Amino acid sequence: MLLSKLLSRTTFDSYADFKKNYELRVPARFNFARDVVDAWAEADPRKRALVWLNDRGERREFTFAEISELSKKAANYLSSLGLKKGDRVLTLLKRNWQYWVTAVACHRMGVVIIPASVQLATKDIVYRVNFAGIRAIIATDDEWSQGQVEEAAKQCTGLDYLLLARGGKEGWLDYDRGIAEAPAEFNMPEIYNTDILLSYFTSGTTGMPKLVVHDQTYPLGHIVTAKFWQRVEDGGLHLTVSDSGWAKFGWGCIYGQWISGSAVLGYDFDKFNARNLINTIRTERPTTFCVPPTMYRFMMKEGVTREDFLSVRSCGTAGETVFGGASRILGPRGELLAAAGVGEEIVTAALDFSVLAEVRNSTKASVRARAACSSATFRGSIPAPAAWASPLPFTTSPSSIRTATNAPSARRARSSSAIWTRVCLRDCCAATGPRAACTAATATFTTQTTWPGRTKTASTGMWAATTTSSSAPATASGRSRSRACC
Repeated sequence: MLLSKLLSRTTFDSYADFKKNYELRVPARFNFARDVVDAWAEADPRKRALVWLNDRGERREFTFAEISELSKKAANYLSSLGLKKGDRVLTLLKRNWQYWVTAVACHRMGVVIIPASVQLATKDIVYRVNFAGIRAIIATDDEWSQGQVEEAAKQCTGLDYLLLARGGKEGWLDYDRGIAEAPAEFNMPEIYNTDILLSYFTSGTTGMPKLVVHDQTYPLGHIVTAKFWQRVEDGGLHLTVSDSGWAKFGWGCIYGQWISGSAVLGYDFDKFNARNLINTIRTERPTTFCVPPTMYRFMMKEGVTREDFLSVRSCGTAGETVFGGASRILGPRGELLAAAGVGEEIVTAALDFSVLAEVRNSTKASVRARAACSSATFRGSIPAPAAWASPLPFTTSPSSIRTATNAPSARRARSSSAIWTRVCLRDCCAATGPRAACTAATATFTTQTTWPGRTKTASTGMWAATTTSSSAPATASGRSRSRACC
């Protein structure tokens, strides 16, 4: 519903079609709280917005109507403290459900929210509060973080309020109680597109952290992130694992997802445990999924199975170098589902067996795939092509593997092969059992790898590895390795 109002088109035949015809209709005055949360609440009061749970046995579901009402109550409570449009609030809320409510409340008020991590020490908090002119801190029930805030408050100028979610404490205002007792009607101030919506502090790896600001139209930019990269679905359930203090939370846990009509799964763990994450995926059944490569690696060590991912139609990864094994997370129809972005190394992988795909890049690799059963693992690193000459449609699963090389030896190569991998989970595989031989697959893989002064082409009948000249370092060439199905 909302996408059709904001976009001239919501489906595209190819990447070229997308580049040419994607058009965002930016409203003259856009406000995420009013134009997304309240709009969904009015259109369908029972539409699911958030499924929140933690490892302590707590679980809650929120509709858009409930998020709308709670955010209005939170806005009234914060307003009663004297906070107003243009003021800045620092949040240390991890993945608590209170963050979603607080973010929408601040957007409704015109208050600038500055999400931060509970890992911040006293000196980090002092710097941020004084630099940004923060008037209030809203924290969660993390004793270490609370202690850092209390010490920091003694050195901060202009910090008026400390609010604590999930329990009261002397010296802190009880945030949950304040929300519960506040009225549910709120009159919004005049808010314009150029007004600041939220800010993030940079990591400070090359100097002191810098404050980056985003205006009210920022959520609209993440329509592309959610709809066309993560491929969330209206009525679906999306899980991105990220602390609310990181910008990735904004990319994967609230803005584009809610605009696209997808609910968000907020898994609020205190300490990462791969088995617990696998169990959460299996029981809560998200339809789309995104975690860092490290989490995929730990999940695979823990023993992730196809049954764990039966609900997942598309999954992605972001933020780190992609480990080879991470590309082997499987979808229910047998896709190798991985769409990696963000960072210097980018990998997207998945071939849909129902399509005949040909992608031309710097190596002129092509794949012709038919009904198949085989699996492959990704090894090595390959230079990213300058462009996708014939990109595949967003309406199907496939795309190419594309990475930026980081191996010193690979830098000497003028080009090297792209890799196509495919996994099948057809009935024949389930019937014959794990690692059983499967002969239902036929495919041709042709690629050309060019090294300084040498060229060699390899073509094989199954999903086979690229070969290079004997003098070329093996680590510099992208390779795929065939195995028996399942």
